Amino acid sequence: MTGIVKSLSENRLVISAMVERNLKGRYRNSAIGIAWNILMPVLLIFAVWLVFTQVKTYRSEADFWIYLSVGMFAMSTCSNCIRGRAIINNSNYIKKIAIPRWVEVLSDAIAQFITLGISYILLIIVTLACGHHLDITILVFMPVSFILLFITCLGFLMLFSTLNVVNNDVGHLMIVISRIAVWLTPVFFFMNEAEGLLRTVAVCNPFTYIVEVLHQVIYWAEVPDLGYLGMAALIAFIAFAFGWVVFSHYEKNLAEML
Repeated sequence: MTGIVKSLSENRLVISAMVERNLKGRYRNSAIGIAWNILMPVLLIFAVWLVFTQVKTYRSEADFWIYLSVGMFAMSTCSNCIRGRAIINNSNYIKKIAIPRWVEVLSDAIAQFITLGISYILLIIVTLACGHHLDITILVFMPVSFILLFITCLGFLMLFSTLNVVNNDVGHLMIVISRIAVWLTPVFFFMNEAEGLLRTVAVCNPFTYIVEVLHQVIYWAEVPDLGYLGMAALIAFIAFAFGWVVFSHYEKNLAEML
């Protein structure tokens, strides 16, 4: 543990520079540049609000647009992570700069979660402005949920970014799976409505539990179910541990395989 903290301290400037590059690089040559990281979630929240409040839909639940936005923001980040592009996208750094290989993966994850954090802050502001009740427990469980989601995504990012270098077919497969995962996670449906095969798949989906915790905290304004929270923590630990083991196994050969 001491070694990890020391390595983070030694590479903090590199991580900071790479995070900044990742945030700005998405909108390179854009007129407003990094401001898109704020404008994009605002536009998405507005679009979802418009459809589910101004247009008659099959959902009759109050403020379903909030439920949908909570899940969509989380799963958008999860989908990006399981596509496993962090190492390939930073191949120039890996080939030319003598820094720990995990720095590229960590910086990519941090950049994505800065954007996600901005999205959730904006969503909470809009939610309060629209008169939706939020419980004080959000101050405790929102950070906890966010940390668990970060650890989970970092683990999957290490795992699939490494496997994507080892075998390019993994990258193509994960693009498909990342799209399907959004539909098989309680984003467009309530977990208690899922039946049969859909419920079985949703229960086995590693992202279901953390998304449900976020729904309970933000949409339902209640203390999250301890069973869901415990499963989310367990999955975060397993994802990170497995991702770290696979990444460590191939780390020294990544530059040669790129």
